Parts: sequence; C-alpha cells; structure tokens
Amino acid sequence: MGFRCAEGLDAESLSESILDELKSEGIDINNLVGQGYDGASVMNGKLSGVQERIRRKIPQTLYVHCFAHRLNLVIVETVKSVVPVVDFFAVLQSSYNFLSGSHIHKQWIKWQQKMYPKARVVEFKGMSDTRWASQVRTVGAIRKRFHCFVEFFRHIDTNDDNRDRALNARGLLSQLDQTFIYCMLLMDEVLTSANLQIHCRVLIWVIYEQQI
Repeated sequence: MGFRCAEGLDAESLSESILDELKSEGIDINNLVGQGYDGASVMNGKLSGVQERIRRKIPQTLYVHCFAHRLNLVIVETVKSVVPVVDFFAVLQSSYNFLSGSHIHKQWIKWQQKMYPKARVVEFKGMSDTRWASQVRTVGAIRKRFHCFVEFFRHIDTNDDNRDRALNARGLLSQLDQTFIYCMLLMDEVLTSANLQIHCRVLIWVIYEQQI
C-alpha cells in the first residue's frame, strides 16, 4: 500500500498515521474488520495501545497478533533449545563482527571479486531475534559463499601481519566444521520454508483485497 515516516513512535501518533494512510488511499475505515501487529506493548496494549485506540473508533476491528511475528517467535524459542544450532548462529554473529571491521571488510570484498569475478558481492548481516525469518538471507549468503568464506579465513590466518586478526580468523576457521555445515544446510531449509509461508500469507491477503 505504501510507506510513511512516523511523526512519533507513541501509540497515539502511530494509530493516527495508520488511519490517515488508509484514508489517503480512499479506504473507508468503517469497513475494516481486523488489525494485526507484533507483540510490542505500544501496538497491542489493551488499555492505550494502537490496536485499542483504533478499536475505540472502529469497534469491529478485532486485533490478531501478527502471524509472521508469531512464527518468528516460535523459531527463536525452538532454536534456543538446540545447542548446536545456537552455536552455529553464534559463529555467524562472530564472523559478521570480524568481517565488518573496515580493514577486513575491504579485503573480504576484494577476495570475493577475485574468486567470483562475474558474480555480485555478497554482504553478511548481523543476527536479530525480532526479525528471525529475515535471517534466511544471511544463512543463504554463507551457504552461497562458504568455500570463499573458508579460503578467506585461511588467507588472513596465514598472511595478516596483525596477529590478533590472524588468531581471530584461525579461531573462526576452527568452528567451520561438519556440525557447522550441517546446521547451515538445515537452517537454510527451515528459514527458507518459514519465509515462504510468510510471503504466501501476504500474497493471499493481497489477492483477497484485490477481489474485494
């Protein structure tokens, strides 16, 4: 539908922004029957959250906790109970921290360009519990560039004059074992599946709206 810069992050400002955006699109807000957000108190607060403020104006708009966010929460809590997978994401986060340093990042870009001269450079991003399903891109990126990843860490370990960086690279390299590879393949499949489910829900909703 569109994006709007929020004038404020409080419940009153957000609820007014939502209603103003709907009105600007020519939508009769009295026809609304539901609303869905994440679990943040400013959004789902029962006394003065966004959902309650909108429901006061449009009583039939029942609030449903966003299914995409609920799926994210399920994945987060499930993953936290599997130690090898927790370790896998910890290594990914540590690798991201290492690669994001200005000196190393420049080398990492050049190393990719050397190994894959005709391919686009792949960037890694940090982990986030609140947007867990979106991490499919990070896991997919490491899977796509795993060989390059390993060779780059070996290069830093062997050739970097800064021995602190070299030892960090060696430590990360030692974590890229069979368990890491298994978790990488597993989580790529799990997160891709979760991401597809979220997009399917959005697609179904868009088709439903167009039919109306």
